[in-house]
Amino acid sequence: MNKRGEEAQLYLIIELILGILVAGLFVSLATNYDAFSNIHKHFIENDLKLLSETLLASPGEIEYRYPIKSYFDVSISSEQIKVTNEAQIIQFKDDDTLIFTKEKDLKVVRA
Repeated sequence: MNKRGEEAQLYLIIELILGILVAGLFVSLATNYDAFSNIHKHFIENDLKLLSETLLASPGEIEYRYPIKSYFDVSISSEQIKVTNEAQIIQFKDDDTLIFTKEKDLKVVRA
């Protein structure tokens, strides 16, 4: 009996299964990076703070459309801007838009 050939086939099958699992993990990380990281959440918070201050300082009426992914939930109050990340591992990226408006002679930005 040739047991070496049977062991080589078993190792090949195990290596193929592990390779498929690792490749699937890499594809999952590449397609929805926001489910594993909070970098974009912090970037959006800082960006919205700067944007709201800039809109308040500018004269006249302004309407600004801010593109954002649908799994980010933004809450804006008079004191703070809070962004929560509700991304899941398997989720399609849907684009959403925040609309900021500033009316003339008002010191309020509405989102």
